[in-house]
Amino acid sequence: MSDSAKPPQSASGSPVPKVEGEISDRAWLIGCVAILLVAAFLRLYDLALVPFHHDEGVNGNFLVSLVRDGRYHYDPANYHGPTLYYFSAFFPWILRFLFGPAAQNTYGLTTVTVRLVPAFFGLATIGLVLCLRRRLGSVGVLAAAALLAISPGAVYLSRYFIHETLFVFFTLGVVVGALRFYEEAQPVYLVLAAASAALLFATKLDPSHHLHRSGGKIQTIPKITGRRSRPRSDPIPSDHHHHLSDPPLAPPPPRPRPSPSPLRPR
Repeated sequence: MSDSAKPPQSASGSPVPKVEGEISDRAWLIGCVAILLVAAFLRLYDLALVPFHHDEGVNGNFLVSLVRDGRYHYDPANYHGPTLYYFSAFFPWILRFLFGPAAQNTYGLTTVTVRLVPAFFGLATIGLVLCLRRRLGSVGVLAAAALLAISPGAVYLSRYFIHETLFVFFTLGVVVGALRFYEEAQPVYLVLAAASAALLFATKLDPSHHLHRSGGKIQTIPKITGRRSRPRSDPIPSDHHHHLSDPPLAPPPPRPRPSPSPLRPR
């Protein structure tokens, strides 16, 4: 029996509920290949068609300094981390190692080569969606991957030398890795989820933004995994960010009772 045909089980040994409407493995494979081919065409065709946007130009300055001078300086006003630049620097560095600095500057720092990085992560994001087959079912995952493959927004950002596509990939990587670790209890999935989380924060260095955005997503984890979080005995109001080192929270002062209105209904 193939891995896809085995009933998935969680780390505790309980089977994961099966999603109805499954298709054959052959149809699944054909669907995956077709979706990835369409996605690759939309993301890779004529990457130099549109000139660099000003955001791409700013990122290009960081990349050129890193490739040519080996220097990267984080700017707190930018909030973006170095992952996009280092992934994009691999190919120019390989060219310099093999053929010298002239090849690096002529063929390594072009519009097409730098835009290949977000295009690759855009394709890899669709691959991560396909990894959710056990949870969403074959039809659901193929539909989600197909919609992502032809999404105008996703295609645009995948052809754009900015951080958003990497941000989406690492966010989904945390989810997929955590679910696989829950199902199989293999440490490698926990390591992959942790690496995705680290690269996620290195892609956009604004932890408060991530925590605020992730609050709603974290609440959906018990619904996906079937577990419920233990209720707090001392809930903290959501509008007060209390730290362990702070003194105990004082009870709020009593609210004054409103005085009776002089107006009386007729």
